Amino acid sequence: MSRSLTIVAAWAGLLFVAVLLAAFLLMGFLPPISPALDAEGVASIYAENRTRILIGASLTMQSAFLSILWVGAIASQIRRMGFAEARLLADAQMLLGVFGAVLFTITATAWTVAAYRVDRSPELIMMLNDFAWLFLLTPVFQFLLQSFLIGIAILADRREQPLFPRWAAYLNFWVGLALLPGAINPLFKQGPFAWDGVFIFWLPLVAFAAWIVVMAWLVARAAQIPDEVDRQASSA
Repeated sequence: MSRSLTIVAAWAGLLFVAVLLAAFLLMGFLPPISPALDAEGVASIYAENRTRILIGASLTMQSAFLSILWVGAIASQIRRMGFAEARLLADAQMLLGVFGAVLFTITATAWTVAAYRVDRSPELIMMLNDFAWLFLLTPVFQFLLQSFLIGIAILADRREQPLFPRWAAYLNFWVGLALLPGAINPLFKQGPFAWDGVFIFWLPLVAFAAWIVVMAWLVARAAQIPDEVDRQASSA
């Protein structure tokens, strides 16, 4: 991947975050629909905001795959590190990142189906809404593993001029741990561990957005660092 293309791919992650936040605001999902609402309450939200939810869900679907460019840009830099397991770590985190894009797409599809026919049974709309939020916020291990693999790769780059600063590894570890409470999300309908709570939605939202923005900046910066071969040729 050329340096200019890598930089464009890295900053695609920033566009993904911007569109995703705009879509959530448009749908009225910041904060999320409360899991404590009954079926009639959930159905009324979809009925009152039908067009906004359909547009916002479509934006979420279309923008989700921008994150794959971001993930690919990270993978390209990990491969440049040159240690024995670099390709394994790069490919593994790439596959995990692709699952993340699929996760956002399936979630947005569930919102779309729920809003598409608002005259259906409130119980069915509630079931689709439950599916969407639980599917979005519960399967966190793939993001945790992805961020940990990136952090491990950064620490394994022992060259004189590493591509990423060491603090970026600890940022990745922190992000993975910040997402971990989502695993117990289905046990709660109210409080900080419900899907609209601070530990399941707000903290992960801040961590996830910061992760993408900071890593996009670091990858764009790393792409401008010459390879070891280039440095040797220029000094010869």
